[in-house]
Amino acid sequence: MESLDFKGRWDIIKGRIKEEHPDLTDEDLSYEEGKEEDVYGRFQQRFGKSREEIQDWFNKLDKR
Repeated sequence: MESLDFKGRWDIIKGRIKEEHPDLTDEDLSYEEGKEEDVYGRFQQRFGKSREEIQDWFNKLDKR
């Protein structure tokens, strides 16, 4: 997901992530413009997946 896309779609993706993982905190789901790498890093740490796997997951959630 490109930065511009990420910025515009994060609230939708975040809601879908929260549906699948209600245990995630607001801090886990926080996003600051221009800091997409922080989001990917948090999810990589939390789920033990690669950046590409997280990015694919976000893209799938965005297309639902």
